[in-house]
Amino acid sequence: MGSYQWSDADGRTIAGVNYEPDYSIIGVGGTYNISRRTNLYAGYASRDADGTLAGNSFNYKQFAVGMRHLF
Repeated sequence: MGSYQWSDADGRTIAGVNYEPDYSIIGVGGTYNISRRTNLYAGYASRDADGTLAGNSFNYKQFAVGMRHLF
């Protein structure tokens, strides 16, 4: 699985403050079947933003892994 999201909001004004946020989000993930009712999953996401109100930029990365069993 995979996804890509992008946003460019030039000239935005919030509460009287002008800023130009540029967002980029990339995500990948997958599942692996151990048995008919149990699977493992993993995912990774990276978020970048420039021109935001929160410190003017950020770069977050996230990794998740888990197991699911159906009763």
